[in-house]
Amino acid sequence: LSGAGTVAPGPGIETLTASSVSGLNYRFTFTETEASMLRLTGGTPFVGDLNAANTIEIFFDVGTLDSSSVFEGGFFTDEAADFFTAIENATWTFYVRDETGSVEHEGETYSLYTEALDLSTVSATIDFGAGPVSGRILKIGEAEAPAGFAGWQAGEFTEAELADPAISGPLADPDDSGIPNLLRYALGLGRTDAFDDALPQGQSMPAGGILSHRRLLDENAGVTYVLWVRADLLTGEWEEVVLGTDLIEIGTEPTGDGITEVVEYEVPDSTLESTPRYFRLQVQLLED
Repeated sequence: LSGAGTVAPGPGIETLTASSVSGLNYRFTFTETEASMLRLTGGTPFVGDLNAANTIEIFFDVGTLDSSSVFEGGFFTDEAADFFTAIENATWTFYVRDETGSVEHEGETYSLYTEALDLSTVSATIDFGAGPVSGRILKIGEAEAPAGFAGWQAGEFTEAELADPAISGPLADPDDSGIPNLLRYALGLGRTDAFDDALPQGQSMPAGGILSHRRLLDENAGVTYVLWVRADLLTGEWEEVVLGTDLIEIGTEPTGDGITEVVEYEVPDSTLESTPRYFRLQVQLLED
């Protein structure tokens, strides 16, 4: 198949077979259990990669998509080789069924679906009527939300802000609050949340003292918390705290927000007998 126009197997859930394709536009319908398909049987199913001038429209004949939504269909090749690079640079448009939608397709109305989707190809075996055929098929699913600090950024900033590290970067302080983005994330705060109660706290005791700070409950949060100590703010250097000597961890208590806990340390009285101690908390972003 080549030339101009749109390849649209159907109406309904149908399979169109060709040896190969070159260029063109494509339109497929996916339901919860099946999908229309273009089966390509040749040894070179795509004669040249698709580009932005080639459109691929996907109509999901379902009411909603969620993290469990996974669809297979559209393109199927009899070859086992991954063909995703041949189609990834096309202009993709997705629609979901919507009674109030403005786009009509095969007697139903649809709305544009703008959430991120993961596209790939996977091995598949399908019986087209003459026995099982093993090959490769297009797979579409909900994209996983970014985790860790990247996920926090995605929830707090617009796309334009995300593209500007002076606004959304880990050390940026876009609202001039004195609390950079990474520290806000590590303390379980949003971009504009009040922070006074979330900052590290120190308390003098008749013997020794207590130091506490918030930390994220998620072990895969992608940050580490490092405590530093010095005896004089004017002279000397910050040194990393030695747990068991400079501080003794007492325990932890959830804050109640579901994402953070407070970890509490004892400052041994023996370390304060001759000189005061100054502590600071540093949050480090772990590399992937």
